[in-house]
Amino acid sequence: MVTFVVLAYAISWATIPILGDPIGTGPFLAAIVVLSLTEGWSGVRSLGRRMIQWRVGWHWYALAILLPIVTAVLASVIAVALGADTPTAGQLATWTEIPINFLIFLLIPLAGPWEEPGFRGFA
Repeated sequence: MVTFVVLAYAISWATIPILGDPIGTGPFLAAIVVLSLTEGWSGVRSLGRRMIQWRVGWHWYALAILLPIVTAVLASVIAVALGADTPTAGQLATWTEIPINFLIFLLIPLAGPWEEPGFRGFA
């Protein structure tokens, strides 16, 4: 556990001179290194399986994805109904960036919040 914690912080904070900020993938990368050294490939596979295992029904995942979208659309409709300016086509076009941002920030390990698989999945 000590090796994991030291390695997680070292990887995360080593990027400050280059990027100006720590990266959130340090704990995940540290978990992979420690698991590969202690349990081998089977330990890394086990962590991967636990990360993608669905623990609730699909309708809860759909709710988690759709609820923020429905809430934002409903808030916009209410704001316009109460007298706010109607959004322009340029403002509405930014909605197409949401799926791209989702893929970049949540699914790509070097860009997203990947400390959870390290701390909660391993530690």
